[in-house]
Amino acid sequence: MAFEVLSDEDWQRILEVNLLVAVRLNRAFLPGMIERKSGVVIHISSVAHRLPFPNSTLAYAAAKAALTTYSKGLAKAVAPKGVRVSTISPGFIETSGAKGKEFRECRFY
Repeated sequence: MAFEVLSDEDWQRILEVNLLVAVRLNRAFLPGMIERKSGVVIHISSVAHRLPFPNSTLAYAAAKAALTTYSKGLAKAVAPKGVRVSTISPGFIETSGAKGKEFRECRFY
């Protein structure tokens, strides 16, 4: 299970890549958008935030859930200033990294 195999360093790296990079980019670009009263921020989340698997992807799902929540709060904060924030949450995408992994059918609630 993920909580047993992932170290603190694994969790830190996954949070860094999937959440904190977006926060830092927003800090860099939002001031200009707010000044112009125009702009769009698009965050790429994942359906995993709604359908986490109890394996090594659990940290990824948690990071994407945090990104989705952060995006909602940020949208409320900057909308009155003319900036939109959207989140895209794609499902499973067959890539070379995902090749050979079993995809289980999921129910969306």
